[in-house]
Amino acid sequence: MSAALQTAEPVWLRELRATAQARFHGLGLPSAKTESWRFTNLRAFAARPEEGLAALTLKGNPPAGVRFCTFQSLLATAPERLAALLDQAEAPDAFAALNLARFHDGYVLDIAPGVQLDAPLELIHTNQGGAAHLRGIVRLGAGASATLAEHHQGSGWTSSVTSAALAEGARLRHVKRQTLSPNATYLSALTLTLGAAADHSSVILSLGAAVAREAITARLEGEGARFSLRGAYLLGGRQQASFVPEVHHFARGCTSRQSVKGVLGGEAHGIFLGHIGVPQGSDGTDAAQTNRNLLLSPGARVDTRPRLEILADDVKCSHGATVGDLDETAAFYLQSRGIPPQEARRMLIEAFAAEIVEEADLPAPLRATLQETLSTWAALLP
Repeated sequence: MSAALQTAEPVWLRELRATAQARFHGLGLPSAKTESWRFTNLRAFAARPEEGLAALTLKGNPPAGVRFCTFQSLLATAPERLAALLDQAEAPDAFAALNLARFHDGYVLDIAPGVQLDAPLELIHTNQGGAAHLRGIVRLGAGASATLAEHHQGSGWTSSVTSAALAEGARLRHVKRQTLSPNATYLSALTLTLGAAADHSSVILSLGAAVAREAITARLEGEGARFSLRGAYLLGGRQQASFVPEVHHFARGCTSRQSVKGVLGGEAHGIFLGHIGVPQGSDGTDAAQTNRNLLLSPGARVDTRPRLEILADDVKCSHGATVGDLDETAAFYLQSRGIPPQEARRMLIEAFAAEIVEEADLPAPLRATLQETLSTWAALLP
């Protein structure tokens, strides 16, 4: 955030930033002793460059009852609304506090009760170098429905923090592609609060950046809430990517599903640290968590720790993880049908990753975009 822009900001926003900056210094960066960070290359997140340039583009034609705009535009037209939303902003850790102190822009998606959108809303964030901090606020009223598609691209050091709250019966489909340059650093945190019978699903493809982290915290607070995460980290060279989902079932009859896949070549490092918490009183919980990984080279590695913490009765919970090589039998079968070895290998790898997209509940155009992204990535496999 440039000094000139900070000077032009209202007093309440400058004070908010100052408080968050003080919290960042007070908390300090996480260490390798912190369980959710123990496998992560913390040097990449600690070595932040100077503030850089970034562009935030919002696409869509929202109808009445839908506000989909940038912080900058809301600050110019309805500063009291932005102040109310940011007054609720949380900074549970040092990086979230830094993001709140330094965000260059952000977006608000606010949907009135009962409004249902058929066409996806699109968000493109391009980091043009340096450090860029983006903040998102999503609010869906009772019975509202929408699909939000994010694409993060460019270079530099990117921090993205989003909070989403879904009221009773609301439904949000959230899709994200991360295709930053191979030398970039990417840190993302998504916090969800789900009311009764609310339904949220995330589909995340993490392909870019030297070091990337996707942290998701879902709080199922209303009876019958549903949460789904389908993700993939597709890595080569010396890339590192982490998925850190935490799902807390605080109400009865809630359902959650987590399925994260990894494809790793070169000396890439994948990390999955999943957690499902079911406290007392959350009877009727139905939760499942899986992490499957495909290693393409001897130097690739995975640290995976799916975890359950169950304190309630009458629940159905499962978790599991696998790490393996390419199925040679399947490859031989394809080659016996006249498919060249390299093409057979590519087809099997793409099919393994594509299940994340194929089994997701998405609009057809958005599904096609994700499949094209996967095909482009697979075509570059050595």
